[in-house]
Amino acid sequence: MGRFALFVVFGLTFALITYNHTLKSVMLSSHLEVTNGYTLTQAQNIAQSAAMIKVRQVGQGDESPISGTWEEMGGSYDVEIVQVADTMYVRSTGLFEGNEYLVEVKLAVSDPIWTPDITHAVFAGSSMNMSGSASIIGDVGTNAITANAITFTGNPQITGGLVVGPGGDPEEVLNAPSWKGTDSWVSGGVSSASQAFQFELPPFVDFPPQTNPGGSISLSGGTSSIIKASSIGSSYIPAINISGDNTLTIDTEGNDVTLHVGDLNVQQGHIKFLGDGEVTLLVEDNITLNGSSTINDNSFSEKVMTYYRGDNEVDFAGATTFKSNFYAETANIKLAGSGGLQGHVITGGNNVEITGAAEAISRVIYAPNASVELTGSGSVRGSIVSNTFSATGASTVTFEEDNTTEMPEIKTESGSPNILYWN
Repeated sequence: MGRFALFVVFGLTFALITYNHTLKSVMLSSHLEVTNGYTLTQAQNIAQSAAMIKVRQVGQGDESPISGTWEEMGGSYDVEIVQVADTMYVRSTGLFEGNEYLVEVKLAVSDPIWTPDITHAVFAGSSMNMSGSASIIGDVGTNAITANAITFTGNPQITGGLVVGPGGDPEEVLNAPSWKGTDSWVSGGVSSASQAFQFELPPFVDFPPQTNPGGSISLSGGTSSIIKASSIGSSYIPAINISGDNTLTIDTEGNDVTLHVGDLNVQQGHIKFLGDGEVTLLVEDNITLNGSSTINDNSFSEKVMTYYRGDNEVDFAGATTFKSNFYAETANIKLAGSGGLQGHVITGGNNVEITGAAEAISRVIYAPNASVELTGSGSVRGSIVSNTFSATGASTVTFEEDNTTEMPEIKTESGSPNILYWN
């Protein structure tokens, strides 16, 4: 029995030693797996974080590669950009204690274009007043919620619906004589919006410096002229002065052309553009168009985009015709007599006035900061976006949906890239 007990003791001791060794081995192996898993996970965290930063930078127009040490995360990163046609790949590698992890993000990136959501004949941010026999053919929207923010006097008409600001009571916001009934004033009924409408101005173009100034162009007394755009190049033109019913013809020679002008002064004359190229007209200080003067009367409004950064009011008086999309940075705009600006109008100014028999064939008058006033028989075919709106006399706004979708292509500061996959 003694020998047997001794053998049992030896066996148990050996088993305990073997178990303890095995346990230590398993614990060490498990510790190594945890450590390796942690280092790989940290490398992945670095790669994904760097990729997120780069995707955000791409949205802001920065497509340059980035690399460096990430001290807070104890590792480093290397991110490259690969462009294939219209697709961009962001490839981010994270490194941590000898472990490496690759993240690839596939992006579809296009030039961000300003695309306002215009669905009303008239939008008036804070108030509207209609009188006489003024009419709006189409829907009307406002963010106003205060009583009497929209006022009718006389016999005006909205042929469409009226939507007031969120939380507003349409019956209180609209102040119209009771003798006719709300449905007769607003044939499409009244309601309140679920959220406020948002309208912001697009970025205004950066004007180049007034370098290499050439001489001014002046035509008078039977001196009509044809000029090739290549002869002007990028030269700054201090002034274009035309009178005496003369015509300045600029041949684009089939190329897109930018004309940088100080004063555009057409007292009685004409400017025409030949060729298939599109024209960007940058005007620094003043625009004057009088009499029966015309600009681009021989072509379509979409051919010319005019940017005006002067402070003086732009007054298209008389029987003038200006076929161009038009963006005034801060100036007020006036259309009077039978004058017409045939194209989309954008302004950051405080007032847009359409008077007399003006035919504003402006597909959209986009002036979210301005008071827009229609008087007499002034008319707009397209849409109006304003802060306040008033219409008197026989003035009319007629919504034309097809025209509101053809706004000028103005690039915004940045766009959000569309992530196709994250791998």
